[in-house]
Amino acid sequence: MERKFVYCCCQSYICIEGGMKTFSEECSINFNFDFAFREGHRYICAYGYLLKTLRYSETSITHDGRYYNRARLDKSKNKEGKWFIYEIEDINLGDLFEERELVGWIYMY
Repeated sequence: MERKFVYCCCQSYICIEGGMKTFSEECSINFNFDFAFREGHRYICAYGYLLKTLRYSETSITHDGRYYNRARLDKSKNKEGKWFIYEIEDINLGDLFEERELVGWIYMY
């Protein structure tokens, strides 16, 4: 709640391609709803909060060669236990999970 920004795969949201099976595996959850994931599209899945903004930079590259990105959450509307799914353009968004492991920052965020 104190953070101004959150980062992909380390806090609150992930970027996936694929269907419910991929979503279920990436998030380690059993889902009980249907969502029409479309083949070849990317999705941002946020847990507990609506995304207020999502920014990325084509000039800042993550360890795995994708675009550095960060988001702001709408903290006024906590929805514990709910996922918010956004369809996005085919943007090469990266995550910071490998960066955290690479440099050994336990409390990077």
